Amino acid sequence: MKVGDRTRNFLFYMPPARPLGQPSPKLPMVVALHGRLGNGKGQVRLSHLDKIAAREGFMVVFPDGHRRSWHDGRESGPAAEDHIDDVGFLTDLVAFFVREHGADPSRVYVTGMSNGGFMSGTLACKATSVFAAFAEVAATASKDLESVCAPTAPIPALFIVGDQDPLVPYGGGPIAHDDSGKKGVGISAMAEARFFAKANACTGEASADLPDTDPADGTRSQLLSFTGCQANAGVDIITVHGGGHAWPGGWAYLPERFIGKTARDFDASERIWAFFKDKHR
Repeated sequence: MKVGDRTRNFLFYMPPARPLGQPSPKLPMVVALHGRLGNGKGQVRLSHLDKIAAREGFMVVFPDGHRRSWHDGRESGPAAEDHIDDVGFLTDLVAFFVREHGADPSRVYVTGMSNGGFMSGTLACKATSVFAAFAEVAATASKDLESVCAPTAPIPALFIVGDQDPLVPYGGGPIAHDDSGKKGVGISAMAEARFFAKANACTGEASADLPDTDPADGTRSQLLSFTGCQANAGVDIITVHGGGHAWPGGWAYLPERFIGKTARDFDASERIWAFFKDKHR
């Protein structure tokens, strides 16, 4: 796709077309964003969202970031240095699939890992009208979230975070332990969840332990749901106790000594689609 003076690339999966003579319905669409140093192909492998899309009948798009990065609001990394308008690129990408490939504009969702998770939150803040819900994995938000984020409507949110993440601190602080702040300083995962719960005017909370289906993975997970939200825009945060900078149930893309433990008690992609599938704008 030509965006300004640059060519941007993406992979996508489309469910098989309906047989001739049968109407082709508009399909839900998920935009899946890779982490820093990744690409769309790696996000396919990490998340296996294409396989879920084949079963559930939605389209999924895996864009490539600029120089393996997203301009996610932290003003850190190549995309920020080169002043890339990733909000513009990604909303244009959605518009292309709505116009040319039958994506349902009322059921467009975005999710991402790490840098892609930060970018998902930025889209929720700056392109609220485009997305029906968003989900972040192994990401939080910049410490100045309250001053830069003003969603124009309630937006459902899901956060999946490890409390032993060695790169994006669960409790907030410098990203990748870079005290210079050059990689950004994040707020805590719980503070971000509560920010969106407040923005969505949620009135209640409910917590539950998720089943420990794989005790050998060294993690346990807990779900906190913010309920009674305006426009039914609920906010969920899954804390993976003992979990690292990882996509639960997905590909362990680096050894544990670098990214920490990958939870096997649940599949993040399945949880994300289950959260998205009944949400409409």
